[in-house]
Amino acid sequence: MTKTSIAFVIDNTLESPGQFDRVNNVITLKYESDLANTMYILEELVHVVQDEEYYDVMGPFANFEFEAKMITDISV
Repeated sequence: MTKTSIAFVIDNTLESPGQFDRVNNVITLKYESDLANTMYILEELVHVVQDEEYYDVMGPFANFEFEAKMITDISV
């Protein structure tokens, strides 16, 4: 199993509540208070797992946003 280091960054200019940068392994959240919002963090962590497990295989054929939102919704 591969271990991945992930950095967390706050960027108030971000248009969405959060995003995962797969090139640099950075999760960016819009506000510092979003660190306490498990929905935002969970969704971005799902993107990390997607990237680790099958992004290179599924790439253009997968709907990563739908999958991340669905997993987040059913986990609550």
